Amino acid sequence: MRDAATLVHELPWREQKKRLTRQALHEEARRLVLESGLGAVTVEAICSAAGVSSRTFFNYFPSKAAAALGVPEFSLTDEQRARFLGEPSGSVVRDLCALVADGLAGTGGLSDRDSMHELLHRRPELKPELFHWMGGIRREFTDVTELRLPVEDARRAVTLVMASLIENLEEDQPGMRPLADRLWEGVVAICSVVTAPAVVPDEIAGLQTA
Repeated sequence: MRDAATLVHELPWREQKKRLTRQALHEEARRLVLESGLGAVTVEAICSAAGVSSRTFFNYFPSKAAAALGVPEFSLTDEQRARFLGEPSGSVVRDLCALVADGLAGTGGLSDRDSMHELLHRRPELKPELFHWMGGIRREFTDVTELRLPVEDARRAVTLVMASLIENLEEDQPGMRPLADRLWEGVVAICSVVTAPAVVPDEIAGLQTA
């Protein structure tokens, strides 16, 4: 499999420059936010560190938090949609896990899971921006899932997979399994909580019997 750098070099020069500028803004925003916290970092400081004019920042990111996270612009391709609709397995949710993994891989965003995990762990104030971004992309997944499930079921299926994605980003040891497999395992684990027997901690049980 070709790496991201190889793929960038195969793009037209104009597109290469855009990708490299976006990457520079992301790397400097991430570094500065890790060092000083989101509140202490300005858009001007990010642009200065990246060697980019402040006027161009918002052509690439809507906010400094989004730049630190490096969340990508997102749109499913016709090929990804066709694969989800045309090659169904026995589980729509499992196919949806594969679609989400495929869609994210195609953007190049969230590909460095360990880097994202460290950033969210050290700077939890960035989580609202991540959730906001996920809210934006979930509509696209819901629209295509509605072609295989009733509207309400499609919404619930996407909610499950998005919850599993968040769990994966927050997990300390995700292992080397493909993202689609990890998302499915996360969905199964979330669903298992519904039927799990209630366990009352000893200290609470003591209060109940007092």
